[in-house]
Amino acid sequence: MTVQELTENEKYKFWYFKIKECKESGLSVKDFCDKNNIKPSTYYNYQQKIRNILCDQINENNYKNEVSFVSVEKQPHNNEKIIIIKGISIKIELDSDTPYHLVNHELGHAFFSDTFLVWLYISPLSKPLLGGFLKKCSIIFCEALKRGIPLRGTISMGSAIMDEENRIFLGKPLVEAAKAVLRQKWLGVAIGKSVVDTIGQFNPKDMEYLLPYRNHMKYECDPFLSDFVLNWFSYWNKFENNDIEKIIEDMNTDISFDDYYKNTLLYVKHVKKHCIIWNEHLICADIAQLKRLYKMRTNLDEERKCFMCEGIKLLTSNKILKNIEYIIKKNEGVWFDPNDKDILLMYNNGFIEVDDTKISLDYLKKLYG
Repeated sequence: MTVQELTENEKYKFWYFKIKECKESGLSVKDFCDKNNIKPSTYYNYQQKIRNILCDQINENNYKNEVSFVSVEKQPHNNEKIIIIKGISIKIELDSDTPYHLVNHELGHAFFSDTFLVWLYISPLSKPLLGGFLKKCSIIFCEALKRGIPLRGTISMGSAIMDEENRIFLGKPLVEAAKAVLRQKWLGVAIGKSVVDTIGQFNPKDMEYLLPYRNHMKYECDPFLSDFVLNWFSYWNKFENNDIEKIIEDMNTDISFDDYYKNTLLYVKHVKKHCIIWNEHLICADIAQLKRLYKMRTNLDEERKCFMCEGIKLLTSNKILKNIEYIIKKNEGVWFDPNDKDILLMYNNGFIEVDDTKISLDYLKKLYG
């Protein structure tokens, strides 16, 4: 593979080790470049780029002329990831059911001391959908909470060296994440400025795991943090039944961090209100999909029939039905879409409407249940 065929991240890795090889060879840069068929101008160009990355990585207060590398543990790739936090394992399934995920098998992670990294490679030429990665970060955060482990983190984006084999991790996104985490006063995961600067406008599909929120910030204006945070509660609300507020209150055992836990509880209260409106939208979108499939019922292939069965099971589960009942009874007059109220009222009474005809949910359950 030529250098031109490598991704931007791999270019930095390639040149980092080429420059290291040159230094260790005892040859001059000109002789090394001649021997390896490299243009000296290209060599110096990447040497400067990597120096800039290294300079950003250095803590100016503690290091002046040297860079220190940290050794981290490495685990083999297979059909799942085991993230170890403080000696406790958390399993992350790689085959996400999220239809808009990034490439799942490229999920990487490393850990050292009280810090761990999770990352995905993306093409610098594409505008990626983040939903799958955000969901995995939410899983990690929620599993840590269930085990009583307080986490605070930042999601950043940009060029970096993430070299698992040699245990070397360098780059501006890591610097942003490390600095940003100290500027948050809660348990949670913020979205770094670099993500918003790179993405511009988020895809609506990503918004399930994103939330506009600023009350976790220590400072009014922050150069490292965006106005968005990871909406990990969206995952908790879907898949967990335990009382998250009680779990957070029980974790609050150190008075010096009391404000962190109180701020986390304020976030949960805020996001619960947000979730009502968002759940309304998602449930109505699923109902609309059921209607479309029902209209195609004579032409459904096996895969779509299976999809229809799973959809009916989900939408008639006790959790969803209670959720719908709660949404309908909410006092606030705010709706994602004014038509959603009529759709959910009819659904709560056991019917969907297809082409001006009411179809009983019991009838659908008999057909596809």
